[in-house]
Amino acid sequence: MDKAQQDALKKAAGIEAAKIVENDMTVGLGTGSTVRFLVDELGRRVQEEGLHFTGVTTSRRTQEQAEGYGIRIVNIDEVDHIDVTIDGADEVDKNFNGIKGGGAALLWEKIVAINSNRIVWIVDQSKVVDVIGAFPLPVEVIPFGVGHVIKKFEAKGYRPTLRMDTDGKPVRTDENDLVVDLHLERIEHPQDLATDLITTVGVVEHGLFLNMVDTVIVGDPNGPCLSTTSHKSPERHHTKTRFIHIGSWCPYEGGGDQWSPPPSCNLARYTDRHACRCGHGPAIEVRPEPPRPCARRRNRAPA
Repeated sequence: MDKAQQDALKKAAGIEAAKIVENDMTVGLGTGSTVRFLVDELGRRVQEEGLHFTGVTTSRRTQEQAEGYGIRIVNIDEVDHIDVTIDGADEVDKNFNGIKGGGAALLWEKIVAINSNRIVWIVDQSKVVDVIGAFPLPVEVIPFGVGHVIKKFEAKGYRPTLRMDTDGKPVRTDENDLVVDLHLERIEHPQDLATDLITTVGVVEHGLFLNMVDTVIVGDPNGPCLSTTSHKSPERHHTKTRFIHIGSWCPYEGGGDQWSPPPSCNLARYTDRHACRCGHGPAIEVRPEPPRPCARRRNRAPA
């Protein structure tokens, strides 16, 4: 997949996620290349549709982009709740474990996320994996003593590197911290690793986002895919998930009552039931407004 194709999938996911935002909401706006498309679409809705909402951003660069469209942005401590946070992810697996922080905004991203009623991630299909870890895991570390933290990580086999910018200088977060990337390849026990990292002196936060996300929107060539957990729990992988393939056609129009999601959507194989955009199956509640049933299916008894 070339960059143009990947950007098209990111844009499709961002546009779909923008439909979640309604008037008078308080919305967490994440950081990253996919979120830029989201903010572009929200900006269009603000200017063309009169949408009005309050945003809480996870980075200064998202704040600048949003304010450029006239979106009202406030500090997180100025709101008592966040209705929904929409953010990207660098990797997400079948158990809804995620790695974030590729844009060096992991601390603000996690603070906004844990104060949100609902969390939505938007990704292109390349970010969906069986096991997280191929993407280097970011760890935010204070500058004082960072060399000793790196040595501790090396001793544990975490293969750490200090993230550098294009000028060869250490990358700084919005809190002026440093980012150490761990090249782990596979993370088989993410909760154990999360505990080890956060209890390391000098570590501010890590990029493991576990048991947090509610809905994942995946940019897919056949249309964005949505997958949502039925509820949050440490045993998330034992709960049933629901899937929607958002396309322009209804599978029931083909004459059958059973269908399968497109094989290009990796999340699809982990779901137990399927539904189309026109409202069949168990997943229509994840959409802001339940769509109208198509004509062929309208008079049939519920499945």
